[in-house]
Amino acid sequence: MWFRQLYDDGTLGNFSSSNVALTSLGQLRIGSVWEAKRSRFQVRYSRREFDVSFREEHWTHARSSAQHRSETGAELIPQGAYPLRFGAGDRSKLLRVRSNQGTLLIPCLEFLRCYGRDQEINRVLTTYGWGDVVHRLRLDESVPSIPGFRVVDLPWFATDADAHLLAHLRYEAFTHRKVRGIYAEIENELGPPSSRNRFAFPTIGPWFTGPARIEVEGLEMSPGSFLGLRITGYTVPLNPSIHILRTEFPATGNEDYSGNPHPARHSRDIEEDEITPIGDDLTPEHGTEMLVIADPSIRLLEAAPVTKLTTDKSIARGSPGPAAITAEVSAPGEVGGPGKGIGLARFVSDIELEPKGALRDLWNGLQHLQSQHPEILTVLNWFSFEGTTSPRTTQEFKLLSLGFPEDVKGGKSLSARATKWVYMYPDEPTKPRGVLVVEVGSPLAHGYVFEVQRRIMSKDSDKGAKEEPYCGLTIKAPAGKPPADWIPEVLFQIAEAEGIMKTALANLPSLDGQDYRRSFSSSDEVAGQSTATNALSKLGITFPKRTREGT
Repeated sequence: MWFRQLYDDGTLGNFSSSNVALTSLGQLRIGSVWEAKRSRFQVRYSRREFDVSFREEHWTHARSSAQHRSETGAELIPQGAYPLRFGAGDRSKLLRVRSNQGTLLIPCLEFLRCYGRDQEINRVLTTYGWGDVVHRLRLDESVPSIPGFRVVDLPWFATDADAHLLAHLRYEAFTHRKVRGIYAEIENELGPPSSRNRFAFPTIGPWFTGPARIEVEGLEMSPGSFLGLRITGYTVPLNPSIHILRTEFPATGNEDYSGNPHPARHSRDIEEDEITPIGDDLTPEHGTEMLVIADPSIRLLEAAPVTKLTTDKSIARGSPGPAAITAEVSAPGEVGGPGKGIGLARFVSDIELEPKGALRDLWNGLQHLQSQHPEILTVLNWFSFEGTTSPRTTQEFKLLSLGFPEDVKGGKSLSARATKWVYMYPDEPTKPRGVLVVEVGSPLAHGYVFEVQRRIMSKDSDKGAKEEPYCGLTIKAPAGKPPADWIPEVLFQIAEAEGIMKTALANLPSLDGQDYRRSFSSSDEVAGQSTATNALSKLGITFPKRTREGT
C-alpha cells in the first residue's frame, strides 16, 4: 500500500509504502487522508454511475499500465491525470469496462468491494485452494430444493448480502470459473518458494454476466475515459430469488474458526469513527472477544429478493468455556491457541440500501414485511376510490390526488398557501401532489397508512436527490364507516396542513391516528423496511425483533 504525505498547502510529498492485510483494504480507501491514526478526510472525486454489461465480450481482461505500454506504446493512466508510484511501469491490474458513457477503468483490488461484504469471504477466496474454499464457505453442504429459489447455506461469518455471491458461486459455472481463478493466478504469479517472488497482481473482475450498474468516485482522464478509484454502489442479478439457510448452535462450547456453525463468541462493534489497534501480522486467539469493525458502507443499487430461515441446533458443542477476554489488539485470519489476548477482527461493510423515494420505499418495505411475516401482516392493499388492489397484481400503485377544486364538499376551501402547496411544482400548477393510501391489517388490527408525495429539495452530488422531510400518518379504521366516507376529509386536512401530519390530526378529532417518521437501520434488508415497521407499530402491528444481521 502506497502513501504520500499531504502538506498544508495541498501539495504531495514522496511515496512511502506499508504492508497491510487484504482485509484492511476497506479501511484504507484510495484518497483517504490519515492523521493521528484516524481517517479524517477523503479526497473529493467526481461520482458517476455507469450502465455496463458484464458479458465477457463487453469487458476486457484486466491489464496493468506496464502491459498496456508494452502492447500499445501509450500510457493507460497518464501521469498528468493521476500519478502512479511506478508510472507507466505500474503492474497493478485494472478492469476495463465499456459502456454507453465511455470506457471505465477500475483497479482490480477495488473491484473486490463487489465480492464479500464480510472481508473474511474475500480473504478465503484469495488465500486457499478450491477444496478449502468450498468447505469454509459451506458450498459442500446439502440444501433442499425450493421451486423459484436458489438455496444457499451461509457460513457463520457471512452477512445476508453475501448470499448473492455465494448463491452464484454454488450454482453458476461462470462464477465458479472466475472466482476459482483468483487464487490460481496468485499461486502462479508467486511461483515456488525458491523463486522468492513477493508480489502477485490478481485479475479480479465481474462474478456474473449480464447488464449491471456500477457507481464509482474518480476522475476523468480524457473525454470518454473515466478512472473509478472508489466503488460506492453496484447491482447484482435481479433473479432468481435467493433463500438463505443459517444454523446456529447454543452459545456454549469450543469456538473453532471455520465455516461450520458454532457458538457466537462475545463480540464488540467498532464503528467507523472509533480507533482500535489491529495487528495484521498477528494471530487471533481462542477465548478472546471478537471485534466487528465497520468498513465504509456500499450501496446495493438492485438485487434479487432474499428470504431466510434460521434453525437452532439443539446439540451443544462441547462444554461451556470461560468468559471472553477483552482484546488489547485484534487481528484477522485463523484463530490459534490462547496466550496473548489477541482478539479476532472482522471487517464488515454494511449495505446502504438505494432509496427510491418515500412512497416507493414505504410500499417496498410493506411488501417485504408481508413476505417475511405473512401470518402477521395478513392484509396489504393500496387504496383507490374504485377499490383496493393487492400488491400481487402487475399494476403500479395509484396515488389519490390532492388537486381539490376551489370549493370542497361541506363549503370548505383550501387556504391560499395550501392551494399553492398541493402542486408538485408551485410555479407550474398543473401536477397536483398525490397521497399513497395503503390498507393494512393483522389478526388483531386494521388501519390505513398515508404517505404524501414530496418535492425534490436539492440534488447533492454525493448523496443524490433529497426530498422534503414530511412524516407519514396512520389511522385505525373507524368501526362501521366505509373508507370512502372519511378518507376525503383526511386528504383535505393533509392538504390544508401542508403535509404537517400533527396539524392534520388536530383537525381530525373523531379519528384515531398517529404520525410516524421515516427511519433507517443497518439491519434493513430493503429500503423502507424500518419506516414500514415504524408505521405499522402505530397501528399495533409488530414483528419479532431483528439483530444487526437480520436474524
